[in-house]
Amino acid sequence: MALKVDATNDEMVLNTILRSPELVFNMMTQRSDLLQKLFDPRRDIDDECGYPKTITEEQYRRMYDRELGRRVVDVYPQETWKKFPRIYEDPDAEQETDFERSLDAMERRLHLLHYMQRADELSGVGHYGVVLWGLDDGKNLSEPVDGWESWEETTGKPYEGKPPERRVMYIRVLDESLVAIASYETDLSNPRYGLPQTYNVSLADPRRFESGAAVSPPNISQARVHWTRITHIADNRKTSEVLGTPRMEPVWNRLYDLRKVLGGSGEMYWRGGFPGVSLETQPGLENAELDEDATRTMMFNYMNGLQRYISLVGMSAKSLAPQIADPTSSFEVQVKAICVVLGVPFRVFMGIEEGVVSGDQATKAWEGRLQNRQKRYVTPMIIDPILQRLVNYGTLAPTAEPQGWTVDWPDLTSPNEQDKADVAAKKTEAFAKYVAGGVDTLIPPMEFLTLICGLDKDTAETIIEAAIEHIEGIEHEGEVVPARLPRPPELAGGEIPEEEKALAKEEGEKV
Repeated sequence: MALKVDATNDEMVLNTILRSPELVFNMMTQRSDLLQKLFDPRRDIDDECGYPKTITEEQYRRMYDRELGRRVVDVYPQETWKKFPRIYEDPDAEQETDFERSLDAMERRLHLLHYMQRADELSGVGHYGVVLWGLDDGKNLSEPVDGWESWEETTGKPYEGKPPERRVMYIRVLDESLVAIASYETDLSNPRYGLPQTYNVSLADPRRFESGAAVSPPNISQARVHWTRITHIADNRKTSEVLGTPRMEPVWNRLYDLRKVLGGSGEMYWRGGFPGVSLETQPGLENAELDEDATRTMMFNYMNGLQRYISLVGMSAKSLAPQIADPTSSFEVQVKAICVVLGVPFRVFMGIEEGVVSGDQATKAWEGRLQNRQKRYVTPMIIDPILQRLVNYGTLAPTAEPQGWTVDWPDLTSPNEQDKADVAAKKTEAFAKYVAGGVDTLIPPMEFLTLICGLDKDTAETIIEAAIEHIEGIEHEGEVVPARLPRPPELAGGEIPEEEKALAKEEGEKV
């Protein structure tokens, strides 16, 4: 069914679509079915392999809670937030601004960066996640925060107001399975056109109370929340500013296959790891009557209890060979396919870091992807909106310039102590070979240190000067030195004196 759009009724059609997400879903489902048939009309691979056609928010959350989906969702956030960034207004560490002072106080009280990382993780379980801010303004969650009419989010202009000082009492981070968008902004002239207006929020996760171990809080499990009390976060956004692509969606079939491999291998070991027993009658006794109840009881005691004998009359017992296989190769194939789609090195996904040199090509590429994510997604799409919202609330002191803070992430490519030790060992080995091989007759020390080793001129001069002083000190103590290190003209103030050249030649001949 095609949707006819009249050019004069664009606004009416768009408003209808925004109010009817079911219509959009049905259109997309029909298109997906058509594309599926175009690949191979003779068979449906998804149906034959048991892959679901659509994936619900609850399925995403169940895979995240109990399966390897948690690693798929969390690997990028955990690696991105391995080291927290430094947020400041004034680069001078000695000068603390009001903004920095209020941010430090909030970080100590509520651990703001911790909640930012949680928001980054949970927003990838489904299509989006939210941060719910509990303010002390005394209003219901369904009511907007005072002063929101002057926010940049509402007006499209830089925020210039001075909000009353409010206090954030609590922070809640929720994934899509606990949040539903109740209404959208439909005014085409509003800067927030197409963005959520209100949310239906489950404040108490029903999954945590299914077992009866905990008691659900009364009367506060469901709430209607205005957008001014929520920060909306969505990762992997493409055509929508509201809904992103769940991190498990591109690899859902591989995760589904992993469930089969791991579940099947566990069942295989359970059934085939303990050898079965075949009871066979002796030749000529095929028609003898068998006490089935007594035999069943005896075998049950043998298989499940401590009884280690079998008493048989007219029968023999044979042990069946166990039917088991190593699932490692099947498991690794699925995991490597996931890593290819996500762009994550296999060793990082598996948590294998031993013996890995941080300077290798794969590591540099991975660190580059993390730095790109920090600067192009986490900072502008998570940290900046949260900080701006807290400034709007009056919880954080405003900066001198709008959004005048800087988010400085630690350098992931900086070498660690092990890397520095490895580099020092290789350089020392190169220096030893240079001296022992007499390469100075071809490449003078200054050129070797600068052109070959990559040192700057000042550093090379310092090393050569220190070496000359060290050699002269040894000579004064009466030790024999094989050869003198030639003094570069730059250090001698000009040409090397003839007597110094003759002395060096004489010492070389003695050796």
